[in-house]
Amino acid sequence: MDESISDLDQPTRETFDFLSPWLAELDVLKGPILEVGCGDGRLAAALLARGFAVTAIDSNPRAVRRARRRGVPAIEVDVVDHRGTYAAVLFTRSLHHAPPLAATLDAARRLLAPNGLLIAEEFARERMDETTARWFYGQRAILEATGVLVAKQKSARELPSLDRWERDHEHDPPLARGDEMRAAITQRFEIQFEATAPYLYREFARWLAKQRRGEAIVEEIFALERDLIRGGVLTPLGQRIVARG
Repeated sequence: MDESISDLDQPTRETFDFLSPWLAELDVLKGPILEVGCGDGRLAAALLARGFAVTAIDSNPRAVRRARRRGVPAIEVDVVDHRGTYAAVLFTRSLHHAPPLAATLDAARRLLAPNGLLIAEEFARERMDETTARWFYGQRAILEATGVLVAKQKSARELPSLDRWERDHEHDPPLARGDEMRAAITQRFEIQFEATAPYLYREFARWLAKQRRGEAIVEEIFALERDLIRGGVLTPLGQRIVARG
């Protein structure tokens, strides 16, 4: 693993591991990559460091400012208004925030070069079950009780874990479900690859990003979530799709 990759935080490193088998194909295509919803620019910066031509866009001006501070020449624009031709279009946990799905994916198809790749790393919130929810909120409660985590997001502790999850993920407009995203992709692209993955550790990474011990805690939570998924105890909420235009 390159030094620049090993130094990445756990969530970005996991995304890079997912992308790695497809990056060789992007090398062959010799085309630029579009990251839709680049956030603070961590993945885009890593791709740029590896020599890929990356255009990073986000409709949130705050996210664009943060990405630019990281050295990423991010653009504030919605994907439906963007123009260009790309070897790959990446949705890195942004597609569920991009209503309407039809317009967003139509734009992605327009932006893709012939035979280009649509790559989506997402989460299927509807797959949450009571056991997985109890584990998630149990980990959160331990970290909050020790003072390590002070989550800005309020959560209805009095509710059963699964109801609490649904309440915590109420959004206006509603977040797209995993099955909705897959169906919309299937209507426009030919799916080449699908997989599930751990996802809940990313929630802790978001909360603990500025904590001194945060990265070490996130790595441990990731390993625990991964192992419990492999053991059939937890349900994986991460959803990965690679499709060809």
